[in-house]
Amino acid sequence: MNLYDYSQVNNVEMGILITKKDDEEAYKTLIEEINNIKVNGVRKKFDSLNVVEDPAKVVSVVGNGKESEKQVSNTTVLTSEQKLKFQILKEWRLNKSRYERTGAFSILSDDEIKSIVTANKLDFTKLYEILPKRKVISFGKEILDNIDYTSGFTIGKVVGVWYQDNSNSYDRVKLRILKTGEEKWFDTTYELPTKDRLVAVKINKNWFNDYLYLDDYWKNFSQ
Repeated sequence: MNLYDYSQVNNVEMGILITKKDDEEAYKTLIEEINNIKVNGVRKKFDSLNVVEDPAKVVSVVGNGKESEKQVSNTTVLTSEQKLKFQILKEWRLNKSRYERTGAFSILSDDEIKSIVTANKLDFTKLYEILPKRKVISFGKEILDNIDYTSGFTIGKVVGVWYQDNSNSYDRVKLRILKTGEEKWFDTTYELPTKDRLVAVKINKNWFNDYLYLDDYWKNFSQ
């Protein structure tokens, strides 16, 4: 279960028991993924999850297993568009790792994703500067396709929701569009999003379609 309030209140969570005796292959795959997270993961506070660490920040493991960290002050806050790209690439990475039957971090590490989404004029040449050659050969086209896919989303703040009544046959969402500041009502057949959340949404004319939440809500953007 994800350890935050939204998961507890809104999600339906399910646990799956995998035993080595019953499914040795699945068990080994899961252990590999856990070890990847343990090796590549860096402890973070919740309020720092939206920043990109400066390359000058060095993390090392000392003999007692504790992390020794050299802190630097320079961090780069992800823009809303970069947050969208980051989430899309993480979802692709997860699905790809399941298909390849390997650990997610062997596909792309978080740092590699951050470098991709913050790169200017991303193309194959730029990918070769960011990633090992074998990764660009194996995954480069899919990475670029997923980045292009994000251009179809509109980013904005949910400023109002309206449940259907006798005068309207559809639920409605009022969105403040980030780029223009325009506020507009959209019909939707999807579950209504939470008010005051920052979302990336597929919009088709007056329809509010598939959407996802972008982290950090709206606090980095003007009200």
